Amino acid sequence: MKTIDLNCDVAEGIGNEAELLLYISSCNISCGLHAGNDRTIREVIDLAIKNGVAIGAHPSFDDRANFGRTEVHLPSLELKDLIKGQLLKLKGMTESAGGHLHHIKPHGALYNMAAKSAKISEVIVSAVEEIDTNLILFGLAESETQEAAKGRLKFVPEGFADRKYQSMNQLMPRSEGGLMTEIEEIKTHVLGLLVDNQVAVESGFESLHIESLCVHGDTPQAVSTVKEIYDLLIVEGFEIKSIEG
Repeated sequence: MKTIDLNCDVAEGIGNEAELLLYISSCNISCGLHAGNDRTIREVIDLAIKNGVAIGAHPSFDDRANFGRTEVHLPSLELKDLIKGQLLKLKGMTESAGGHLHHIKPHGALYNMAAKSAKISEVIVSAVEEIDTNLILFGLAESETQEAAKGRLKFVPEGFADRKYQSMNQLMPRSEGGLMTEIEEIKTHVLGLLVDNQVAVESGFESLHIESLCVHGDTPQAVSTVKEIYDLLIVEGFEIKSIEG
């Protein structure tokens, strides 16, 4: 049977996790800098453990005003300390609740900057290595992050169910209409990624291999979108399961 990990960014103050976690296999929990707070984080950790959903840390820039989606340029050591602090927080909170931290997926601008920057990707990989080499790193497929992780960390190439692409390794900015909201468009896009192993880009189509599919949890229609995608994947013969370490 074909398998796919279905992941979602959560604990960002939306409050829809009790429904979202019924359909996904992995979650990326905000560390509290771009959104959410410790109470929300603890609640979502408990929900993830209850539902058997793999728990990931979702570190970001310290930029609550912009939801972590604005580029911030930091010295490498400062950026590493920022990432390590968030990882240690999520790891400690998860273990205190009786669970274990499964993966890390950078958030927003940090994620997109790393995808294009070998330097930033190196900082992220080094930060993870200094905390726990068993952690799995999620990142954009065919990105600099994937290259930096080679031979060092298990890497999961990720694709996005609700984002348009400029090229196979670059998302279209939200400011340019890069966020998909129409469910039929999303379904067509998902089938392209998972059945045809290709993605629509500005120049046509490009081949792309992914192992995890992300649906953003902060949109108004997030729950219904995740459920529609879940149902579609089951019909297409996919088993939805988290990535093994």
